[in-house]
Amino acid sequence: MRGSRRIGKEADDFRAEHGALELWPQVNQPREMKLERQRASENAGRRLRRVEIAATSALRMDFAGAKKGEGGKMQRAETLGAGRIEWTDAAPQSGTPGAAANSEAAHTKLQADKLEMEFGKEGKPRQLVATR
Repeated sequence: MRGSRRIGKEADDFRAEHGALELWPQVNQPREMKLERQRASENAGRRLRRVEIAATSALRMDFAGAKKGEGGKMQRAETLGAGRIEWTDAAPQSGTPGAAANSEAAHTKLQADKLEMEFGKEGKPRQLVATR
């Protein structure tokens, strides 16, 4: 199974061996998506170049209700088992104020027994919780 979602400059791509999608009634927009043995990635626009979530077993994503013709924003994503999240900052970062920026963008990788990501009103990541 493969899928994608595009809203403005942002793009989400999903690949999985098995998947299920529940829709909000009357607006035909995603409410909950479950992917098994999957990989999900997001090109997040300005601040982040790329976010990738890889779960060894399954990933569940919950979306806010949307008006007809509008894309629903992601509210929450969680691995239903061990998983990994990686992201790359869009702009190279300098460790010290006033110092020249490193030419490479920062790359971060986090692995845990369970990952939960909460998203803000605009659909941007707000809080990440990793449990062991």
